[in-house]
Amino acid sequence: MDPEMEMLRCTIVRGGTSKGVFIMMNEYPKERTKRDAVILAVYGSPDVRHIDGLGGADVLTSKHAIVSPSSQPGADVDYTFAQVSFDSAFVDYHANCGNISSAVGPFAIDEGLVEMVRGLDILIVRDLNGDIYFGQPRGARSAPDGEFAGARRGFDTMRYSEPEIVRIAHVAFKAGRERKKKVCSVDKASVLETSQVWRDGIIQVGAAYAKLRTI
Repeated sequence: MDPEMEMLRCTIVRGGTSKGVFIMMNEYPKERTKRDAVILAVYGSPDVRHIDGLGGADVLTSKHAIVSPSSQPGADVDYTFAQVSFDSAFVDYHANCGNISSAVGPFAIDEGLVEMVRGLDILIVRDLNGDIYFGQPRGARSAPDGEFAGARRGFDTMRYSEPEIVRIAHVAFKAGRERKKKVCSVDKASVLETSQVWRDGIIQVGAAYAKLRTI
């Protein structure tokens, strides 16, 4: 291998009608701009033909998954979806793809991130492309008044739209259909408006899966 080249482990996975390159988070530089540069190089972007990379020169085959062991107690895997442009040097994290999401579980098993337990079939879906991760406004500034006046204060905006919830719900229900016919949705509808919208969306989608039990 050329001494100026670096090795990067990856897996090309088909999920539904899409195809993506799956790479573990620890393979990347920690800085976002450097990570995006690596992703663009992997796909051969920008190039509408993707000749020098693994991209497919189409929106359905230029999808990317970044996977890692979960940092959240109670979840197995953290997953971030990215759509890689082939006509510009741009990696978009503000969308998601149910097809690629459905392939995260099998990939995690192959990579040894999820332990297979005989007789137990649980898949935890944790989405990192919506909600508080991308809500606006967000930032950090000094509190102007009150008990902590002058102290630095951070804030984020928690926001979910019905289409986002429906998309994630279908991923969970389709997975449940192939397993124990159960889907467990966790929310805080008693205290959060976004969770109430989430619960309503889960109930709405669940009605289309009559043979599944929603917990």
